Amino acid sequence: IKVTSTSTGAKGNVKLTVGVAEEMYRELDFFTDQYDGLVTIRIDGLKDTIDDIQETITGMELRLVMEQMRIENQFVQLEMALAKLQTMSSFLARQLNSLSSS
Repeated sequence: IKVTSTSTGAKGNVKLTVGVAEEMYRELDFFTDQYDGLVTIRIDGLKDTIDDIQETITGMELRLVMEQMRIENQFVQLEMALAKLQTMSSFLARQLNSLSSS
């Protein structure tokens, strides 16, 4: 736009129209702008969701490992108790045999 006038003040109205290509560009920019376009916002939202899910998975894996350790410890203690009972059973069987053979 070129205005050549030496006086100031209102001289009339200027109407600026935008072509179809400019309208399409603006609409596409609304969707694809790298900082605040709808696609960028959606991608950021999905990344946040993925991060939240990953944190949940990590927490679940940690609880699973802790539960596995607890159960393995409990199993070892049961094995030790069973060994003591078997030792005691053998001892009592020998004592009963020695009483009956006397």
